[in-house]
Amino acid sequence: MKINVEKAVKHAKELMQVGSEQEARVILNDLLLVEPDYIPALLMLGGSYFCEALYDEAETIFRKLVSVAPGLGEASVAYFNALWQQGKRDPALREIGRFTAVADKEKETQTLQDYQTLLQQLDEQS
Repeated sequence: MKINVEKAVKHAKELMQVGSEQEARVILNDLLLVEPDYIPALLMLGGSYFCEALYDEAETIFRKLVSVAPGLGEASVAYFNALWQQGKRDPALREIGRFTAVADKEKETQTLQDYQTLLQQLDEQS
């Protein structure tokens, strides 16, 4: 099956903007069958699940995303949040450690700072 990746993502985004999340997810899932490591589709699909509080599904997609793009801050934060929303505190905190170990310190300065702030806040609460 030949699929125009950019057109499929654009169409899915348009559907999401008008509230057709389910239809957009079908398109993104079909796209990922052909291009399983396509980062924009993984971000959109996981984000769609997350926004509808389907955290287990979001976790699955974001786990795949961090395996494809281990140093991408956006992917790490998304995965962390999906875990945290489900009460999976230890795996979420391990994600911070994993990301910190592989992140490009110059490109991911903001994500690293945000994680450091979060860890300090958590430390103060305990």
